[in-house]
Amino acid sequence: MKLEMISQKPYNTSLMGVITGISSYYELPFSDEEMFGLSAHAFLVNIHDILCPSGPYVWNDEWFYELLKNTGIEATFLGFFSADNTTEERNNIEKTIREHIESNNPCYVVNMDNQIIYGYDETGLLLSQPWSDCVCTTPQKLTYATWDEFGKELHVAFFSFRKCEPKDRKLAIKESLAHAVKLLESKDDFSPPRYATGLKAYDNWISAVSNDHGASHGSWWNSVVWSECRKMAGNFLERLIKDSIGDPGIARRLSDNYRMISDIMLEVSNKEMDKEEKIRKLKEIQSMEKDSLALLKEYTKTLD
Repeated sequence: MKLEMISQKPYNTSLMGVITGISSYYELPFSDEEMFGLSAHAFLVNIHDILCPSGPYVWNDEWFYELLKNTGIEATFLGFFSADNTTEERNNIEKTIREHIESNNPCYVVNMDNQIIYGYDETGLLLSQPWSDCVCTTPQKLTYATWDEFGKELHVAFFSFRKCEPKDRKLAIKESLAHAVKLLESKDDFSPPRYATGLKAYDNWISAVSNDHGASHGSWWNSVVWSECRKMAGNFLERLIKDSIGDPGIARRLSDNYRMISDIMLEVSNKEMDKEEKIRKLKEIQSMEKDSLALLKEYTKTLD
């Protein structure tokens, strides 16, 4: 069985590629930048202390799924699996996933990356590909019981989706921006040890570059993912201006700020950039994020 009219959008932020694909599948009335914004993922930044490429994946995600329900999508965690799980345990989760698909509700899996599970055949589960040239980390199929396509390094989580009642749009906007403030302030524990979110993430980033991790694959990957998120934050705020939500002057300053941050982050993705220049640009971004935090607090007051 295959679910028709479903695909994963090729965003660097592969989780949001999954979510925007599901939003389109359920025909929700939100653009991609709105899904980035209403889930607050547009405002997230999470950095490992040596710029491990796991930064975009390893953060405490309960808040994300709560905000996602405001858009009309409910994601349910089905379980985590490793090489230690038995064949029977794998068979059971595969059966559960097939049942969800038979109810016309897709699932998704994250191992090395996030992928929609859109169907199954007699040999395995069918997976979407965020990027067609990455079959090594995003296979097109997961063979029943063996999951050979994921190789020996197994740290697999499965989720299911279903439609739910969305929240009033203006209330959803207020909640997402209020959480964006929390993410930037980093007063709560949004990351496990060695990772940091929000303004603290830039301390990790600058330290990692200072310790010669700025030319790594992880440095590049974190840069392009978080740059994409900031671009979507700018686009989301531009949408709020067009819809006459909140103070347009503050929203314009925020939108411009996030787009500039996105552009500078893309520059920082250059592995060949001089270390001191990269640190200077990261400090500039961190200062701009502080300005954005103050503006976000001011802007949310105009939504009442």
